Amino acid sequence: MNGWRRFLSLLLTAVLILGLIPGTALATGCHESHDEACGWREADPGVPCDHICDGSCAVCTHSCDESCAEGCAHVCDEGCALCAHVCDGSCAYIAPREGAPCAHSCEECSVKTVHSWSWVDPEGNLEEGELALPGVGEQQPVDLAAVLELLPAAVSTEYGDLAVRFSCPGFPEAATGGEYTFSAVLPEGYVLGEGAPALTVRVILGGAGQYAENEFTYGSWKCTIYVGANKVSLSEYIGSATTVTVPTTVNGYPVGDIGA
Repeated sequence: MNGWRRFLSLLLTAVLILGLIPGTALATGCHESHDEACGWREADPGVPCDHICDGSCAVCTHSCDESCAEGCAHVCDEGCALCAHVCDGSCAYIAPREGAPCAHSCEECSVKTVHSWSWVDPEGNLEEGELALPGVGEQQPVDLAAVLELLPAAVSTEYGDLAVRFSCPGFPEAATGGEYTFSAVLPEGYVLGEGAPALTVRVILGGAGQYAENEFTYGSWKCTIYVGANKVSLSEYIGSATTVTVPTTVNGYPVGDIGA
């Protein structure tokens, strides 16, 4: 009898473990680790009772009926004995506990959070996150499409390069000057994390009121473009010719000042 009971206990443990496998498998997916929020709980097969019947725990199950002699002469043996042991802490028994599947929805993980990024700007159009177009003015306006062509088409992130799309509500059809903020959006499935810099570019057109200098060499002249002034200054002649020809325009900008 004891051997049969022990066998049933082991069989029950095996059934509990096998029944847990599908639930555990469902708990994986894109959910890297379980927590209280997902509700997953590992199954515990418990510990079988180690009580051994020695006769002192037996209770006779005999019930007197017509087969008994007057004054019942029934003698208890193994056929009528029933163990009366109750698992109450005196044995090794620990009740098994069913597992609980992970309730995390993988749909939530389909959105990736971008925590750090930088502009992909191989042409070098941006300087410290700004796009300056000093040549824009009444004689040379610019439209939205022309500005968009100069802005980055992607950002570099921890997920690789991601295409972005810029917009600037209220940008005029033919802008002649001013400052505008262009905002970019990430592709579907990605969001900007809390604390990450905004995906914006400040665009400065023509007379934006800021005279940041951009120096370069044009032929035999050192030149300086003044953002906001719409002009080029020929700051220094570095050639060796005795006869100097002074250009009237440089890269489309009128020459405003001539240095030594």
